[in-house]
Amino acid sequence: MRDKIYAGIVLYNADRKRLSENISAIIDQVDKVLLYDNGSKNTREIEEEIELVKRCKLIKAPKNYGIAHALNSLASLAYHDGAKWLLTLDQDTVVKPGLIETYCKYMNLPYIGQLCCLFEDRNNPEIKWDKHSEVEKIDRTITSAALVNLAAWKAVDGFDESLFIDSVDHEFCTLLLHRGYFNYQINFVGFLHELGHIEKHTLLGHNYFTTNHNAFRRYYMARNSILIARRYHTSVWVEYKWLLSEVAHIILTEKDKRKKILNTLKGVKDGLTTDTTRPIGNAK
Repeated sequence: MRDKIYAGIVLYNADRKRLSENISAIIDQVDKVLLYDNGSKNTREIEEEIELVKRCKLIKAPKNYGIAHALNSLASLAYHDGAKWLLTLDQDTVVKPGLIETYCKYMNLPYIGQLCCLFEDRNNPEIKWDKHSEVEKIDRTITSAALVNLAAWKAVDGFDESLFIDSVDHEFCTLLLHRGYFNYQINFVGFLHELGHIEKHTLLGHNYFTTNHNAFRRYYMARNSILIARRYHTSVWVEYKWLLSEVAHIILTEKDKRKKILNTLKGVKDGLTTDTTRPIGNAK
């Protein structure tokens, strides 16, 4: 008999049709599906969508507390309900058949922090994956379709709620590594996902992609990337180079340029001045 496995989906103004696809794809692969609604405007629609689905539980927040708080709430509920693993999902993630069955084959790997896999992007069918082996230890993965070892989540004190949104998954991955756990990538395509609102562009014969994240997200992308680099003593210059490329893409192709660039600059400033101490008491 396998360990109890829950799925946790974080919601914010979720598209009802896509959410239905998400739940339908995972419900028969796990023991229970938990949903955390972060103060959506369409909460009643979400309730109507899941009220007839067995083994689903909805947590409703009065406002948006951020993805880290939502993930910790889902993990805490699963942990105290006896689950050993939590599959974390974005609201638009649709897993493929056999995802959990495949993950179960690798649950005996040493010091698992979380398992992850490859994905297909709806907006970028050209994405290519370098598969060096069946299983790889990696530094970073995204939240979508990551199978979190709840014992490890508890041991490292969960996701950092002070980050609110963006880079929450990267910080968690780095923390796991610093505490002696591993992020294992199983090299199969296990889910359908959407990174931002990706668009392809061509400049001087060179193809590049823009994510078109809004100005609100641009602030946290900048602040948190710098803050995490400072906290774990990795290269801040690497983050600067990435942010410069993002600003270049905003200038060349994206809308709302001024606000996005100003928010990026404010994020860099705050990332350089915010206390890097990791808050405690995230995992309850």
